[in-house]
Amino acid sequence: MWLGSKEFRRYFGCYLNIKVINAIMVNLNVVDKNYTEMLRSLFELLGMSFEETTELQRQLLAAFSFGMLSRDSQDKKLPIEQAYENSRFMLIDIFGYSKVQASDFTDFLVNVASDRSIHSTIHVVIKRGEQGYVQFKGNKNLDLKNNIEEILNEVAKG
Repeated sequence: MWLGSKEFRRYFGCYLNIKVINAIMVNLNVVDKNYTEMLRSLFELLGMSFEETTELQRQLLAAFSFGMLSRDSQDKKLPIEQAYENSRFMLIDIFGYSKVQASDFTDFLVNVASDRSIHSTIHVVIKRGEQGYVQFKGNKNLDLKNNIEEILNEVAKG
C-alpha cells in the first residue's frame, strides 16, 4: 500500500485518525528526514532559491517532490504512516507550509495520486516526480533538471 493507493485513502479516510497518527509519529521520532538533501537539490538544479519561486512554482515543485518521496517510500517499503509523515514534513521543512496546510495539501496529493480526475495536471506532476526520483538515484541530473523545467514551463504557458 503506497501514498496514492485507494487502500491508503480508505485506511486514513478519517482526518482525526491522521492527526492522532501524526502526533504518535512525531513523539516516536519516526520521521525520516534524509529526504531533505534530495529535495533541496531540486532548487540547486534549477539555479533558484526557494525565495525566488512563485506560489504556483512551489506547489508544482511540492507535487513533484511528493512523487519523489512516494517512489522512495515504495522502494524502501516504508510503512504508510511514515511515508505520509515524510510527505507532510517535507511540505513544512522544505516548502514552509504550516502544519495544518501541510496536512491538508498532503491529503490532497494522496487523493490526486490515486485519482487523476481530481486534478489531472497535478497527477501528471506527481508521476513525473516518481520518474524524477529514478533520475536522481541514477545521478541523471541533466534529465532531472529538464524534467522539472519542462513542467514549470508548460504550466507557465497556461
